[in-house]
Amino acid sequence: GLAGFVARVGDSVPTDKVRAYLEINGYSRTSTVREAGEYSMRGGIVDIFAAGMPEPVRLDFFGDELEGAKYFDPETQRSTVELKSIVLAPVSEIDFSDDALSLLRKNFLAAFGSPGGDPTYEAARERIRRQGVEQWLPLFYDKLETVFDYVGANALVGLDPQTAGAANERIEQALTASALIFAVFLSRPAPICVLDEVDAPLDDANVDRFCNMLNEMRQRTDTRFVVITHNPVTMSRMDRLFGVTMREKGVSKLVSVDLAAAERLVAAE
Repeated sequence: GLAGFVARVGDSVPTDKVRAYLEINGYSRTSTVREAGEYSMRGGIVDIFAAGMPEPVRLDFFGDELEGAKYFDPETQRSTVELKSIVLAPVSEIDFSDDALSLLRKNFLAAFGSPGGDPTYEAARERIRRQGVEQWLPLFYDKLETVFDYVGANALVGLDPQTAGAANERIEQALTASALIFAVFLSRPAPICVLDEVDAPLDDANVDRFCNMLNEMRQRTDTRFVVITHNPVTMSRMDRLFGVTMREKGVSKLVSVDLAAAERLVAAE
């Protein structure tokens, strides 16, 4: 995808070029723009709620000429502030260009085999940003980079202590909640315990710690733990994985993988 898209009032800006940028960079087309990451096209009027903008912007085209640009209120749909130019940014790190989608197919087949109608995969192939597709970010690229690949070896990096403190607080709350749940199950055992995205706020080191706690609980109790997660580290520590696939449109099917059995098969080869 492109890093950014800049247009000024009075410029020649083909609307198909605008649409191509929005589709490749994760925007969703709707009839009425109300949320960030949405856009709509009605004749010569293009509404876009771009990443980082305080309000959506309405572009007025006459042919390929951008005649006007205004912010508008997403609730009332009324224009608020006139603009001389606009700067659009990708709404997602996922790149929906042809090259990226080709890599997705290649890497998905290598990692998981046939997609079998997986709804997230099929949505990505149609350039639709479905919730959870960011988990597949490495499949869209040959190599991922971070800000440290660009700033150089001697760069001075500053961290907002409030941001770091908030992240640490979320981790502490998640670990405290997990410890409390486990303590309750030690004193009052139950047949089943469902943990829904408990590991979501945790970094990799604490995800590993959470999994170790969970493994200890399995050994000390007869409780069967059901973990709902999107974290690949947590998934790799489970005995069995369950997922939902859609081989036919509108027909969902539950599939499962016994990881212990899979490891024995790999070892036998």
